[in-house]
Amino acid sequence: MDLEDLFANKNKQQKYHYKQKYNYNNERQFNWLNIFNKIKTNKKLRNIIIIAIALILIFVIGLIIILFPYIIKIFNYIAENGVSGLIEMGMELLNKLTSSIKL
Repeated sequence: MDLEDLFANKNKQQKYHYKQKYNYNNERQFNWLNIFNKIKTNKKLRNIIIIAIALILIFVIGLIIILFPYIIKIFNYIAENGVSGLIEMGMELLNKLTSSIKL
């Protein structure tokens, strides 16, 4: 073994034909960059993720539109009766629920 072999650049990625500079077996933390690269290169996966995000956004916006009148009613009730009125209403509802349960 020569002195040159001691200081030689051992390029394991090139030796074992790795495409990336990280090894899956030695990595203990989750690599988000790896997932991003897979999404970027895989067209089907990218389309599925875009469709899923669009469906989730449509669902959330629809839920907000449906629940908007009820949210307004709750804010109006709080404006009229205050937070203590809301707590009293919750306590009355809780008492009704617990009184119907027979032990």
